[in-house]
Amino acid sequence: AARAPVPRGRVMVVDDERLVGSSLRRGLSSEHDVTVAASSRLALRLVEQGERFDAVVADLMMPDLTGVELRAELARLDPALARKVVFMTAGALTDEVQRVVEAGEVTCLLKPVPLDLLRDALARVMR
Repeated sequence: AARAPVPRGRVMVVDDERLVGSSLRRGLSSEHDVTVAASSRLALRLVEQGERFDAVVADLMMPDLTGVELRAELARLDPALARKVVFMTAGALTDEVQRVVEAGEVTCLLKPVPLDLLRDALARVMR
């Protein structure tokens, strides 16, 4: 069945690996305006400064704040945005993340993330 198109939106990619961020920016830029933040703290600073996003794609394991901690802070700053987070990970899930994923609160994709899966996940959270 054909899917309803998702309007162009603002997506923030949060990943401490520069190549991952630039790759996702290239892959998603034809459909969305993409901002890359190299750390969770930078991502939070953008939101605190009034930047608005329609979705967030965040790595789970980052040196400053984990993706789960980032999502918790987003819930304080912008509860609607915190419900529109898609996680990515290259490794095993912690018990906390496993609980959140199993509860259906978030989507978690394994790196390297196929763009079609990421696009589908973004479409779900942006609708």
